[in-house]
Formats: sequence, C-alpha cells, structure tokens
Amino acid sequence: MISKPIIRKTKRYLRKELSPEDVCRTSALISRNVLTIKNIREAKKVALYYADENEVQTSFLMQPLFGMGVELYFPVINHDSLLFYSYRENEKMEEAVFGLIQPPIKNKEPIDYSELDVICLPLVAFDKQCIRIGRGGGYYDRALASIKSKRCSKPFLLGLAYEFQQVEEIPTESWDIPLEAVSTEKMVYYRDES
Repeated sequence: MISKPIIRKTKRYLRKELSPEDVCRTSALISRNVLTIKNIREAKKVALYYADENEVQTSFLMQPLFGMGVELYFPVINHDSLLFYSYRENEKMEEAVFGLIQPPIKNKEPIDYSELDVICLPLVAFDKQCIRIGRGGGYYDRALASIKSKRCSKPFLLGLAYEFQQVEEIPTESWDIPLEAVSTEKMVYYRDES
C-alpha cells in the first residue's frame, strides 16, 4: 500500500498541472453531480470552501444553492481550529491567514457543526471507502473528530474531487473519519457501509 505522503505529493502535483480552463470545466461538471445528491437538495445549511491550489471550485454551487434558499457557510481558521461562518449572497470575501479567502466575520458568530446539514470538503485524494487525504494541516480532521464525537447524524460529509484523485486504498489511522460521499465529474461515490 502506498503511504499517505507519497499519495499526497503525487496527487497535488497532478492537480497543480491542471489548466485554469480544466479546473473551471471540471468543477462545473462536479457541481452538476453534487446538485443531484438528496442530502444537498434537502439541505438548509451547507458549508462550502473557497478553492485554493486548483481544488474543485465551489463557485458553481453558490447560485443554485442560494436559489434553493440554502444558507451558506465558509471555513475560517482560528489558531488550530476550523470554524464556519455565514456567507451572504454578494458579500465580499476577505484574505486571511495563509493567504486563504474567507467571509467577513466581524459581528458574526460561528455556527455549531451540528447545525450544518452538509459540509463540502476539499481533498487531495480519496478511496472507494470515502477515506480522504487532505493537505496535511489537520484542520478538517480535527473539525470532523469534534463532529463525530457528538454522535450526531448531521452533517453529511461530502468530498469534492477530480476523478484522477481516486486511489485504490488509503492507509487509515484510528482518527480518520470517512466521508459519506465523494462527487467527481464522472459520478458520486457513496461509502459502502458493509
């Protein structure tokens, strides 16, 4: 089995090689598949992310979700924690730590994870059991651990990925939390519960 660092390095390199046109075109196809997911269609509160390093763009989801009356939230890094703050339509995003883009947070409180219906996550690689490899900072892993420790049925964890980011198997650690599904330009992969 290939190690996580090697998978991460290889898949990040391949993603970096995508042209802006490829990112845009493929992100639109992925978004179309996302909008077919029952949990998305029934959601009231969805967390997206602002794409970086040629990650799947979530901008194609914003207008359709706003049109469905969905409240959107984006991640904000606070020390070693990941918090989600509301984003209103046409609100201007701000640059934050590590050059990341986030919604304005002045006079806002973060939402409790358990109030979100769906969290869309970026990833570097995933396998058929919907185990993900992220960038390596551990922000989403810590947030997911907090969510699952509460043993709530929400939120639905949805990875957004390019088809080439799929690998046969990712070595797992005890703290790894599988996603419920991963949407690519080809299809939506659901975790096998068996």
